[in-house]
Amino acid sequence: MEELSVQDASDADPLPSVDDLNIELDRARRQGNAAVLFLVIGLGVTISTYAMASVGGGRYYFALGIIGFGIIQAARSNTRRNRAKALLQNASAVVMPRSASESQ
Repeated sequence: MEELSVQDASDADPLPSVDDLNIELDRARRQGNAAVLFLVIGLGVTISTYAMASVGGGRYYFALGIIGFGIIQAARSNTRRNRAKALLQNASAVVMPRSASESQ
């Protein structure tokens, strides 16, 4: 079995502070809100141009780029939020002292 040396333990990334994690959660929420906005705009353009084209004939636009961008941003926001929440739970477990009833 290989033992970790002191240097190996110090090479680990330090845990971010709780304030930093809360800021990261807020940024992930904002990114998610922007993703929803892009999805709504893309779907709105697609549906409205299709409705106009079906009534009067002609072309309609399928806003694939903006819809795809919204989907990618939503996935990135979800990943970012889940990572920050997991780190926040780990940080809370480390920082929170045990209650008196648990120590007995």
